[in-house]
Amino acid sequence: MFRYITVKTIHNVIRESKDIQKKARREKSFEGSEVVVDIFSADHFSLVLNMLFVHIKIIDVLLVIFSVFGLIFLTSGAVDYALIFFGMALFCFLYLFFLAFMRSVAHIKTSKTGYGFAQSGLYVKDENGYLCLPWNDVRVRKTTKHFFLYFSPFGALIIPKGSISEEQIAMIEDFVRTFELKKRSTQRRISV
Repeated sequence: MFRYITVKTIHNVIRESKDIQKKARREKSFEGSEVVVDIFSADHFSLVLNMLFVHIKIIDVLLVIFSVFGLIFLTSGAVDYALIFFGMALFCFLYLFFLAFMRSVAHIKTSKTGYGFAQSGLYVKDENGYLCLPWNDVRVRKTTKHFFLYFSPFGALIIPKGSISEEQIAMIEDFVRTFELKKRSTQRRISV
């Protein structure tokens, strides 16, 4: 019973934090540049992998802890315990990889999504007009193939670089620089 309630609570928190309609305001039109992209299941897979292994640092820390304990037990001669910790690290990795795969399978159909870039914010086109996210609610993580536009810890929008022109990529990068949207690192620099 407790397990069911905990899982349901976590699921509701994640679902509600992804809801773009709670963070955005509704508008009928916008003045700016529009980008229309085709989003494939591979793009969703890349987003979830980025979210799990790059965006959420606790997972990386957990994998490192399991691996370090495995190495400690291996060097001390306790092979059984080392295998247990290596197995837990492998299980976590494979489980998260499986979650990313299942999320991408849920989006088998190619979807066409329209985004608008304006001084007032990021616009996402839907059947009722546009949802406007103010730039202070958006953070961008650039990879070699994608722009991931995060609007919450568990919610992001995808712009595959392969489906837009070089001019549109340059325009998006200008918005990232102008509004300082680059995903900030949580590491602190220590100057000596």
